[in-house]
Amino acid sequence: MFETINQCGNGLEYALNKAMDPKTGDINVQMLVQRYTVDVISSVGFGVEANSLKDNYASPIFNLSQEIVVRKSLHSFLIKLAFFGPSYAKILYNFFSEGSKETRQSFLSMVNNIVESREKNKITRKDFLQLLIELKNHGKIDSSNDSLDNADVFDKKDSLNFEFSMKTFVSQVFVFYFAGFDTSALTLTMMLYYLAENQNIQKRLRKEIDECLKKHNNELTYDGVMEMEYLEMVLSETLRLRPVLGHLVRVCNKECYLPSSNLKIDVGTTIGIPIYNIQRDEKYFPNPNKFDPERFSKENISKIPNFAYLPFGDGPRFCIGLRLGKLQTKMGLISILRNHTVHLSDKSKISNYAPENVILKPKEPVILSFQKFISTDSE
Repeated sequence: MFETINQCGNGLEYALNKAMDPKTGDINVQMLVQRYTVDVISSVGFGVEANSLKDNYASPIFNLSQEIVVRKSLHSFLIKLAFFGPSYAKILYNFFSEGSKETRQSFLSMVNNIVESREKNKITRKDFLQLLIELKNHGKIDSSNDSLDNADVFDKKDSLNFEFSMKTFVSQVFVFYFAGFDTSALTLTMMLYYLAENQNIQKRLRKEIDECLKKHNNELTYDGVMEMEYLEMVLSETLRLRPVLGHLVRVCNKECYLPSSNLKIDVGTTIGIPIYNIQRDEKYFPNPNKFDPERFSKENISKIPNFAYLPFGDGPRFCIGLRLGKLQTKMGLISILRNHTVHLSDKSKISNYAPENVILKPKEPVILSFQKFISTDSE
């Protein structure tokens, strides 16, 4: 997927230059990077060129993404209720589906067209959609298929046999699409905000990017991205302060007692884990509201207690898109910082969270100022 993401990163830099206010350099950052992540997820997940960056806001797929993330209060309430109690989902489905009929139909049509084109023209790609097509057509994922060579999440000893309807098919595509573009766009937005607020950290990160690019003949490579240790630290600290989800929901599958009390947790009990609060607890992170990537240096990361840092969850239900999410976020940031500096604008602020969103998204647009970066030997 790397080269595909890299092409989207080049498009992001082009769109950035085009979107900058000629006087102030101001940009609505989240709207810009959402177009980038929509292009990435559409390409690597479904083999579709969304062209959100090229076509500005005329892209049908980008416009569809906005319909998905901008919801009415009632829809948001129902989604949150279903999130805490999955058993409510079927009861609430009809209420939710009526209010979003046009969006659902648009998404269904898009997926149907892609699947029909692949099956008619016998197109096979090594992507998420291909796995779903196998499930739909055969009721299982063929463990001998080359597309699973690197998919260690599957046990090749057993095929996954279960009924797989078109409704289930589209639901899985929807989750992959929604979870892939909006969450990474939010994280990339917050990384840029913290770097604008902390120019010394931004300067150090840009130095690492420049040195790594020189090492790899001024080309962005997968190995090069993996070598950027400070970039990983900046990303980790951003996700500590601004996790995409404020909480996790789990169900107890074995009777136990909380270590600090005699409180018994019965099997089947739903547990809410407040990761936003845990990750800002000074017991685990001194001066918790300070943006400090050094918390995640090789010397300090071992000091963080187990399960005090959970932006991707943990255990068998941890985020399946962890590597893809981190990779596209890092590459988006590199594409911006390799030729630009980012600064706070007169309009820059981080507002309270929008209560209608499941993810912890600021209520107001995040506006930052960008300038073309001119490298000098003195730096």
